[in-house]
Amino acid sequence: MCSTERNRDLARADVSAMVGTSPNEIRKTYRNFIKEATDGLNRVQEQAWIAQGLDKDGIPQDGYSAVERTAMLP
Repeated sequence: MCSTERNRDLARADVSAMVGTSPNEIRKTYRNFIKEATDGLNRVQEQAWIAQGLDKDGIPQDGYSAVERTAMLP
């Protein structure tokens, strides 16, 4: 475990002690604010865009904008 992981765990333990609940409950309740949860969602979104032929930021690789691509639809 690296030092940043230890710091994150320590911070969750501190928060859980202050509010009187478990670190798992803090993780479950505040998962939207926990970096590894948002990082995981970002990776899933990047993979979905790449599968659609976009880059990891959702930008088309063929040089056409979303509006131009829509205009090309039959």
